[in-house]
Amino acid sequence: MLTAVLLTSDSVLADAVREIAGRCRQVRLERIVNRTIQIYEAVRLLNTIDPDVVFIDYADPEFAAELANSLINGGSRAARIGVRSRGQETPSGADDVIAWLDWPSDQVQFEAVATGAVRQGSERCRRQFFSFLPAKAGCGASTVALHIADALANELGHRTLLLDADLRSGVVSMYLNLDLQKTLRDALGQAADLQPVEWRGLVVSKEKLDVLGNRPEQRGRLPEWTDYYKLLQFAVPRYEAIVVDLPELTNEATAEVVRQSRRVLVVTTAEMPALKFSSLRIQELKAAGAEDGQLAVIVNRWHRRDLPLEEVERILGWPVLAAFPNDYHSVQKAMLVGGFVNPESLLGKSYLEFASRLWEKRESEPLNIPGRHRLREFFGT
Repeated sequence: MLTAVLLTSDSVLADAVREIAGRCRQVRLERIVNRTIQIYEAVRLLNTIDPDVVFIDYADPEFAAELANSLINGGSRAARIGVRSRGQETPSGADDVIAWLDWPSDQVQFEAVATGAVRQGSERCRRQFFSFLPAKAGCGASTVALHIADALANELGHRTLLLDADLRSGVVSMYLNLDLQKTLRDALGQAADLQPVEWRGLVVSKEKLDVLGNRPEQRGRLPEWTDYYKLLQFAVPRYEAIVVDLPELTNEATAEVVRQSRRVLVVTTAEMPALKFSSLRIQELKAAGAEDGQLAVIVNRWHRRDLPLEEVERILGWPVLAAFPNDYHSVQKAMLVGGFVNPESLLGKSYLEFASRLWEKRESEPLNIPGRHRLREFFGT
């Protein structure tokens, strides 16, 4: 849920906005300042509350424009929304306003304007933030995401968070034999009010890796994209790297994770059905807001008798950034003890190599994949 502040000297407007906001699911009104406010006071208030949105009454356009500009200069990150009478022309000097709320309004427009302004005004974090999803169920995306997160945290020493965002079929906690008291669903439900002490009760540490998992049997309301937005706002500054295991189908909520990721990696196998689904997943991700430079494919459980990686790229029309060998025995052995694949195994080394490339931003080499020829040497091809 997004947080908002209204700055106005109109008591009628203040009461009406309070009533509308009380019915909203995605926006919570934290404070109404129902009086003329000094510029310095407004800046201090917003820096203290740190809302996602500030509604500024433009009944006095000159003062409102000065206020909006001062909020920017004062370091407020809040998306600035001007409130104007319906039919009123856009006031001059209102360049610092991201969006307008025409008044009178209703709940639908109020939420739409607020959420749209936040998305328009927020920068994509694009830090060391990597999301994995399967081309189709059974391609091993969860195993890959888990071991890339493990390599980043426990082999390379980077403070890393793993989010299991497949609320219905996520298996990360099962892989690691975690007895979860709190889950990602719980974290999303309180994302607007998270505090560091509460965070420690939500994540489970597996060596140097923090895991925010889920219990597939847990039920509750479906998350909104604003829940993921607030959760990521809290988590991103606290970790050097974030890895997300996404469900194969992207919805409006998880599209925010896709949007924020530096890399979105579709995990496939070399079988034709999986490759065809990979192309479909890529189109869905682009429709959800992903850019071409974010997207790439990983071939999992690759064997020397499978299609050559060049042929996979030709079929997909998309770069293959990595291929991990088929080592069912090592994965099964790790799962039985709730741990990770032996880092000295071929598969473990492949995970570590790719995690290193991701961290060092060396992965964007579409048709000349580091490790490809070494992988063939391992397989004797």
